[in-house]
Amino acid sequence: MRRKAPSVVFRTNASSSIGMGHLNRCISIAEEMVTRGWMVSFVVRRAKREDPYGRLRSTVKHILELPAAMDKRKDLRSMTCLVSDTRPDLTIVDSYEVGEDYLKALQRAGSSTVFIDDLAKIRSGADLILNYNVGFGPKDYSKVKDARLLLGLKYCPLGKLVLSQRARMSRPFSQPAVAKELLVTLGASKHNRTFENILRTLGRLDWLKKVQVTSVRPSPRYDSRFSFKGYVKDLPALIQKTPLAITAGGSTCYQLACLGVPSLIYILAKNQQRIAEGLDASGLGVNLGPANPFNGEGLLETLSDLAQDQRMRERMAKTAFGAVDGLGARRIVDVMERMIA
Repeated sequence: MRRKAPSVVFRTNASSSIGMGHLNRCISIAEEMVTRGWMVSFVVRRAKREDPYGRLRSTVKHILELPAAMDKRKDLRSMTCLVSDTRPDLTIVDSYEVGEDYLKALQRAGSSTVFIDDLAKIRSGADLILNYNVGFGPKDYSKVKDARLLLGLKYCPLGKLVLSQRARMSRPFSQPAVAKELLVTLGASKHNRTFENILRTLGRLDWLKKVQVTSVRPSPRYDSRFSFKGYVKDLPALIQKTPLAITAGGSTCYQLACLGVPSLIYILAKNQQRIAEGLDASGLGVNLGPANPFNGEGLLETLSDLAQDQRMRERMAKTAFGAVDGLGARRIVDVMERMIA
C-alpha cells in the first residue's frame, strides 16, 4: 500500500519593509520538500504595494494570501482553521510577529510545529526550533521545553540557485591582488538612505572600477562605474562574479559565505547585531557596525584595507566556503521526515 505523501503548511511574510529573508529561507526548505514529494502549502500576507511572491509561485501550487491589513487575532483564527481542516504533518512558522501562544494554538489544532528563529525568545509551543545563525548555541535555548533544536551553520537553508552555483565550485574563486570590483546588496527597499550613504562614500574612491548595486538608481549623479540592477532574480549569479561585497546582517550573508565571497556587514536592525558579530568573530565577514549613524570614514578605511589585502580576502573566502556548504535544507528535511515517520 502506497504511503500518503507528507504534508506541510508554511506561515511567513515578505514585503519591501520586512525584506525577503523569511520567505526565501522557507522557499529553500520547500524546494527540497517538493523534490521529495511533499505536499507543500504556504500562507502569506498580501503586501500592500508590491507582489513579492513570484519565486514562491514558481515553487509551490498551494498559496493562501491573507489580507494585508488582517490583525493577529484573525490571522491565528485563519491558521488554526486551516490546520484543523487539513491536518498537515507539520506547520512551519517564520515570523517575528508570532509568539508562544500562536504556536501552542497550532499544536492544539492538530499539527506538530516548527519555528524558524533568529532571536532565541521562544521557550515553548514548538516541537522543533531551527536557528542556524552563527553566534547562537545551546545556552541560548537552555529554558526551552519539549522541543528539538537544530542549531548551527550546517542547517543553513539555501536555495537551488545558490546550490547550482556552488556545484560548479571546488573552492572559492581566486582573489585579485586588489579588489577593484564590488557588490552592494542590502535587502529591503526601506534602506534606500543607507544605500545612498554607502554609494556616495564609494564614489570618493578613485581606484574602484566597478560597483554593482541591487537597487534602482536613486539619482542620476552616479558615474559609469555604478551599475544599478534593481530587483535581481538570480542574486547568486551576481555574487559569484564579485571579489568583495557590502551587505546587511541578514540571509544574504550566508549566500555570500557559501559562494566564498568576503563581505563587509552593516547592522540595519536589532536582530542583525548578533549575526554580524558572530560572522566577524568566525572570520566569515567584517562587522561594520550599525549603519545609523553612518560612518563614512570608517567604511573607507575598512574597505580600502581589505580590498588591498589579498591574503586576508583569500583567508575569509576559504573560511566562509568551508563553513556554509549549502546543504542545510537537505539536513533539515531529513530531520523532519524522521519526526513524522
